[in-house]
Amino acid sequence: MQYAQEGMIAHQTGQQEKAMLYYEKAFELEKQAAMSFLEGDKQPTRAILFRSAASLAQKCNKISESQKLITLGLAGNPPQEIAEELRSLRKNILASRQKRPFSIRGFLRVADSTKNIIQIINDAGTIQKIVVPNGLSEIVKIFWEEEVSATVVKERHRMILRELNKAS
Repeated sequence: MQYAQEGMIAHQTGQQEKAMLYYEKAFELEKQAAMSFLEGDKQPTRAILFRSAASLAQKCNKISESQKLITLGLAGNPPQEIAEELRSLRKNILASRQKRPFSIRGFLRVADSTKNIIQIINDAGTIQKIVVPNGLSEIVKIFWEEEVSATVVKERHRMILRELNKAS
């Protein structure tokens, strides 16, 4: 708890690197405590520890670790309230993952002005459909048949263009 509180204070005062160090330490200790309750059914302590460890893992950007801890927390027949908190944490992780920008590289070969969609085709022949919020005609004029690098975010089941550049 001490390390987590120090991390929160450092975060609030703009000391992000220091905050991350405190959160990492808090996470390691909380994970050890949670794992010591893996066998057995000492509820609600078990579920509270797994919820806390999963939350700290998320703060440390250890997303897959957080998801594993959530699964372990839910597997132990937790009280309903804590189970809901674990499910909510999982939902938040999935939502934040979908909005994280990532890059796609390939050739701009297809554009559909009726749907504001471009398609980028990589060397393996994989086609990525990307929604272009605005400026489709300019993009087509500049980048048609060029190798490009697109920064996109995934929202629901579609990719939204954030930035497009010629690949270097």
